[in-house]
Amino acid sequence: MPNVKSLLQGGKEASAAGRSAAESKKEIAADIIEAMDSGTLYLLGPGTTLKTITDEIGVQKTLLGVDAIFEKKLVGTDLNEHGILELFKHYEKRKIIVTPIGGNGFIFGRGSKQFTADVIWQVGRENIIVVGTKDKLIKLDCLRVDTGDFALDRQLSGYMDVTVGHNYSKVMPVRC
Repeated sequence: MPNVKSLLQGGKEASAAGRSAAESKKEIAADIIEAMDSGTLYLLGPGTTLKTITDEIGVQKTLLGVDAIFEKKLVGTDLNEHGILELFKHYEKRKIIVTPIGGNGFIFGRGSKQFTADVIWQVGRENIIVVGTKDKLIKLDCLRVDTGDFALDRQLSGYMDVTVGHNYSKVMPVRC
């Protein structure tokens, strides 16, 4: 059997639950909250790292869904593409915050299907914030995208900063 490991998608890995992982997530949350712009809609993807952000703000988050925050208040919960696009009618400034899926590194296209190509195009690459713990990122050789829109996947490819702590980020390659 041929060795094609680089062509196979890894399985999802569980987030680390130790004390250092919790501390890392709190540092990431502090950094994101400190940098939040007034008048901007924030769409938070699934995951425990993003849930830590909402926990620190004091709002509920669906662990596996996409939720929306404006001025540190919950304005949408467990949103699908339609719900996100409806919010866009009311909020001109928008940002997406995502974390890679542990084990395979996907930030769009697997596990966050609510972020469709239309949604991502309307937000823009420059308004995408990627966060992740050092423990998760050390196991990844890159971040991955598979939006179903080849032009968008190429637009998202290259390098992105990933927030890994308070005032600390790591540059990671993004591949489609």
